[in-house]
Amino acid sequence: MKAVDAALGKWPSILSMMGISQDFLHGKHTECPNCGGKDRFRFANTQGRGEFFCSNCGHGDGFDLVQKVMGWDFRKTAQEVEKLVVVAKKVDIKPQESTDQKRRRLNNLSKRVKPLSQSTSVVDYLLSRGISKDTLSQANLSVIRGYEYYEGGSIGGRYDVLVGKVIQCGRPITYHLTYTAGGKKADVRAVRKVLPPVVKFTHGAIELFKHEGKLGVAEGIETALSTYQQFQTPTWSCLSSNSLQNFVIPEGVNHLLIFADNDQNRVGQKSAETLKGKADYQGVKCDILTPSQIGQDWNDVLVASNGA
Repeated sequence: MKAVDAALGKWPSILSMMGISQDFLHGKHTECPNCGGKDRFRFANTQGRGEFFCSNCGHGDGFDLVQKVMGWDFRKTAQEVEKLVVVAKKVDIKPQESTDQKRRRLNNLSKRVKPLSQSTSVVDYLLSRGISKDTLSQANLSVIRGYEYYEGGSIGGRYDVLVGKVIQCGRPITYHLTYTAGGKKADVRAVRKVLPPVVKFTHGAIELFKHEGKLGVAEGIETALSTYQQFQTPTWSCLSSNSLQNFVIPEGVNHLLIFADNDQNRVGQKSAETLKGKADYQGVKCDILTPSQIGQDWNDVLVASNGA
């Protein structure tokens, strides 16, 4: 039996035996065991394959998680997993939500979406990040007022949320939400959420501005808004480094600018380099722009330049 099949339903046990603490495996948003980002990571395990999501590292299954944390290739990972599956305990697999259920949730959400100007809390939050009113007036973003925040299966509060529609190859697949309160990020465990997409989210972007041949891409929404403001380049948000490196360059783009995060672990830079390699292969002019200071993204640069 292949390691992939043998490990089905056993990943919580396997990961624990590999030294990945149960503190990361409870199914709620928490610190990432790979990049360390606060509240970025969630261990879903919906199909029993160790599925995880991280807004910085991307998503994958148990094999992907082990490779990231341990720094192993797939062959080494499979060998180590095979040693443990014989003693690993199997757990109940959560039923997977159907595509129709996901689509209904997204359609119901879309009925509540309002123009950005409808929420003072969301607008004030973005203004506090150095984003100008002029930039916001041109960005393709929306809000929902009083949106439910679920924690442990029950409503933990209602907040005004910033809403970004995620597009994959021209098709809307999900929404990205940022919870705010009183013009600041809401005091909740997971400030940002990507709702379950109707197709597998290998790549995608929030198409914030129209482009005419020259297009920028960045990870976060605030970063993309900041680069539009600083470089006058229409920039889309890919949400994570994994989605950025898998970005599909649209037809008609002849100059791609990648606004990379200057990560201490070089995750952002490596993703940018991967995407640039794709652009070079396709004959698209491509430049990578990275903040000079380690640990900064382009929104940090904008905030610093404003003296905030």
